[in-house]
Amino acid sequence: MGIHNYKRRLEQSLAKIMAMDIPQVNKEAIREFQIHLVVKGLSLARIEHYIYDLRVICNYIKQPFVSLSSQDVMKVIEEIQKRVDWSERYKYELSHAQGLLQMVESENRL
Repeated sequence: MGIHNYKRRLEQSLAKIMAMDIPQVNKEAIREFQIHLVVKGLSLARIEHYIYDLRVICNYIKQPFVSLSSQDVMKVIEEIQKRVDWSERYKYELSHAQGLLQMVESENRL
């Protein structure tokens, strides 16, 4: 199990995403992305990290991922960068939102 219990953390992140007020299509895309990451052989820690980041990002996105423009994603990144209560490292990690959203969409088109 380990001290970090990534399996439980991943389950909690997915449950919180499913309870969020976001489009159902985004929930399905994230779930399919998680399954794809498992099939690719990524570690539970890496998968949990990606899913957690997507959960945070979803707080800023209320429309389907497929309808997001690059400007929309840049606005999300801007909002993240404005947060004074988050560390610079955390904001840096979340600033990769564009790549993460592109990965979700490309995996769901396969």
